[in-house]
Amino acid sequence: MQLRGPKAKKIGHPAEADVNRRSTAAAGLTFKFTVLWQRDHGFGATITVSGHKVPGSWRLSFELPGTQIEYVTGVTWDSNSAGNGGTASQASYQIGDPNGNYSDGSSAFGAGTGDGGNEVGVGSARSDPGSLPVISFLITGNGPPSAPAHCHFDGATCTFR
Repeated sequence: MQLRGPKAKKIGHPAEADVNRRSTAAAGLTFKFTVLWQRDHGFGATITVSGHKVPGSWRLSFELPGTQIEYVTGVTWDSNSAGNGGTASQASYQIGDPNGNYSDGSSAFGAGTGDGGNEVGVGSARSDPGSLPVISFLITGNGPPSAPAHCHFDGATCTFR
């Protein structure tokens, strides 16, 4: 005997909603890797993320195949076990209040107040007329400065150009 009643609403796997919700985290953002210098076996590069809606709190994970990352400046950095990548997140001194003001006196939407009020530090978010909010930080490493791979921004897949 089969019981019949109102059809149950089909519910997907609980993690499915979270994955679908997070998949838009990188939408509308541009990820750039720019080599600043190269000598001997070392290099220096910047990583920038720009777009109209760069979040105040974020996490960016990636690897630089064939390299050994030595220093990352302007963000909080958690290196992976291989040393060729890791996860960058907003530095604690850049965490702002609801008005976008950071604990170091700077602002998410302007310049700092420390040295005359004109500086914009590495890793800061900033918005001037005609520009987009930006996340920016510096990397130095050994090996060829290859394009970042296995990129995830707040859990969503991203691609560098």
